[in-house]
Amino acid sequence: MQLNIETFSNVRGGNAFFKAVTHPLAAEKGRALFARLILQDAATILLDEPLAAVDEQTAQVLLQQMMRWHQDGRTVIAVLHDLDMVRRWFPAAVVLARRCIAWGPTESALATEAA
Repeated sequence: MQLNIETFSNVRGGNAFFKAVTHPLAAEKGRALFARLILQDAATILLDEPLAAVDEQTAQVLLQQMMRWHQDGRTVIAVLHDLDMVRRWFPAAVVLARRCIAWGPTESALATEAA
């Protein structure tokens, strides 16, 4: 993987990436986390509420990055409580409540959760 400023353009363009890493504010921490994940180039990515402290525009950029990872064949596991967001962005879901309640295509897994 070639690492240069273009590598991080999907997270936040130009020098804003470097600002986020060196001086992270609450809204910048999500971008810094994703930038580190891009550097790691991991096959499996585990995220716990990755959109909790970011604005809507940044959330959209980060969700698009998660979808690119998925399209690249990586496993992306994200803990999210926003079920509408899960329905819109994630092809598969696991519903947990101290145990696995449902697992599979998002619509059927979340339909089980609602029952």
